[in-house]
Amino acid sequence: MDDSSTLVGKTALVVVGSGLGGGLRFLVNTAFARYMPLSRFPWATLTVNVAGSYLIAFISHLALSTTIISANTRLFLTVGVMGGLTTYSTFNNDLIEALRTGQLLTATVSSIATFATCLLAGALGLMSARTLFNG
Repeated sequence: MDDSSTLVGKTALVVVGSGLGGGLRFLVNTAFARYMPLSRFPWATLTVNVAGSYLIAFISHLALSTTIISANTRLFLTVGVMGGLTTYSTFNNDLIEALRTGQLLTATVSSIATFATCLLAGALGLMSARTLFNG
C-alpha cells in the first residue's frame, strides 16, 4: 500500500469511528435528558468524558504494550470512537452557559469534577490495562 492509500484508509477508520462515537454521545445525551430533565448539571458531558478518559488510556496502553490491538484498531478506537464520544467543546459550552445564566456553583463544580474525574479515570484505565495484561 502506498502512502496515499494508507492515509485514505486511516482517514476512513477515523471517520467511521468518529461517527460511532458521536452517535453514542448523542444517545447518552438523549438518555440523560429523558431521565434527568430537570438537572442543571451537565451529567451527560461529564459521563462521556470520564468514560472516554478511562477507555482511551486503557486502549492506548494495551495497543502500545501488547499485540492484542493493532495500530489501525487503536486509531479507530482512540482517535475515531473516543474522539467522537468525548467532547471538550460541549464541556466548554456547558460552562459558558452556566456562567451566562448565573450558575457559578454549577460551573465551578462541573469544572472541578471534569478535571478530577477524567484524570482519575485515565489513571485507572492505564492501571487496569497494566494489571490485566501484565504490561
